[in-house]
Amino acid sequence: MVATVAGVATLAFSASGLGYFIAPGSGHGAAQLAHAQGLTVSAAAPADSALYPSGSADLAATLDNPNGFPVHVHAFVLDTSAGHATGITNDKSGCSSGGDTGSSSSSVTFNGPFRNDGADFVFQPGTTSLTLHDAISMSNSAENACQGATFTVYLQASNP
Repeated sequence: MVATVAGVATLAFSASGLGYFIAPGSGHGAAQLAHAQGLTVSAAAPADSALYPSGSADLAATLDNPNGFPVHVHAFVLDTSAGHATGITNDKSGCSSGGDTGSSSSSVTFNGPFRNDGADFVFQPGTTSLTLHDAISMSNSAENACQGATFTVYLQASNP
């Protein structure tokens, strides 16, 4: 008789467990998304590598992420707004600069859009240094006026 009671008790517990997992229900919840602020990208300048005709140089920039969470950036492109229409300026009269690679009228061009080998750039909150390798190039036909010029490259973060 003891064996029968144990078998019935096991069956009753099994049936109540099955009901717990398949019982229907409904509910609701609320969440608020944070308002994301844009990254601030400082104007980039050639890093420790020198720029010369038919050569390329690295760009060094500083980014500030004011958000309390990481921000993903798909690519960096030239910022052609706010008074720097070509995206690249210099301090020498007679030295043309600006535009993306293949721009036939510029001595210095940006080799962009610049991507992170197929992955997004990820910037944690705060300030981050960024180096884009071989990001600018100087044409073999660069004007003599470009000798000793200081170039400033204006970048913006781009997400498709």
